[in-house]
Amino acid sequence: MLCRSNRFQSWILEFTGATKEDANEWGDNDEEFAARLLRQVCNINSRKELRDNPEAQQTFGEVFKAFKESIDQGGTPW
Repeated sequence: MLCRSNRFQSWILEFTGATKEDANEWGDNDEEFAARLLRQVCNINSRKELRDNPEAQQTFGEVFKAFKESIDQGGTPW
């Protein structure tokens, strides 16, 4: 659900230093590319791994917190 947010998609590009051209190179749409970047940041290959990987859970929490803090300044992400 998070990766469907246009605001999150833009934010994670900036957060990771990726570009739209990177997404085009992989052939991903914006949602798929955001999910790919989030998995890379969390060092997992699938969402299922997040359930059982405490390090990935912590990283996801930190990423989500940073995203939330960025949107708290300008409204809702959805």
